[in-house]
Order: sequence, then structure tokens, then C-alpha cells
Amino acid sequence: MPELCGVLAHRNDDALGFLLEASRAEFWLAQRLWRADRIRVSARMLTGACIAGLGLSARQEARELLDWYRNHPQEVRVTGPGGTEGSLDGSVVYAAFMMTIVQDLGIEAAMDDVFYDPDRMLSRFRVWRKTPEGVAWYTWAGGAEQGAVERSGKKAEGAKP
Repeated sequence: MPELCGVLAHRNDDALGFLLEASRAEFWLAQRLWRADRIRVSARMLTGACIAGLGLSARQEARELLDWYRNHPQEVRVTGPGGTEGSLDGSVVYAAFMMTIVQDLGIEAAMDDVFYDPDRMLSRFRVWRKTPEGVAWYTWAGGAEQGAVERSGKKAEGAKP
């Protein structure tokens, strides 16, 4: 649903406002989340879906949020209730990819010709990943994840037995 909200946010300020707010883990951590069948819906999962939705909006505000995450890599790590951890780096990279496709083709063609077909989307993603933009985002994601692992290790070292 948040990704479809991103299609709406392409032209709708209210949808954009919601996605911008919900693209921060704090928004979902403050909510009472639900279970879907046997899967617990997590703040990381919902935050990531909202970030992806922003990518589909291809709006300047969405680009600014992606740049904010790029400049604050420590914020891609989400710690949920019970100490469960997850990372948003993949969602940020995916959003950057989708934003590029929407900017290149327009929202209608992107949805009809690329995102509709998983094989076409994967093919386009492989091409994008080799572009300077794709390489930069992948390099960032690797550094963000490595930094998160190092921070987790330091926390564990300082923990009392």
C-alpha cells in the first residue's frame, strides 16, 4: 500500500506528506503494529515500504529524504520492540532506482512498462546498478551496513555479562 501511495504522491501533496512522515522509523515505532498471518509487521518493513513509495513519487522532497539518509547512514538501522534490528539501506537504494526510472519515463510508463513486469524491472535494475548513480548508492549502502555492524559490535563489547 505505501508504494501505491507513492504513485498518488506523484501529484498529491497529502499523500506525499504522509509518506515523508512515515519514512522515518520513529513514526512506526510509535504505532501499535499488527500481525499478518504468521508474520509480524515491523517498523522497518513499513518504513522501508514508505521510502520505496517516495521513490515512485519522484518528487524533490523525496530526493531530499534520500539524501538525508545518505548523509545520516546511522539512521538506516532500525531497532524495534524486543531489540530486533533491521536495515533500511536496501529500501533507500530501491527508492533511488525507482525515482530514476520515473524521472526518465514518467510515472505512467514506469508503472506500465517497467514496474508491472518483474523481469523488466530486474533487467532495468541491473543496468541502473552499473551507472554512476547506481554504483554510488551501492557503495553507500555497503558503508552504511558496515558502520551499523561496527556500532552493534561496539555496543556488544560494552555490554555487561
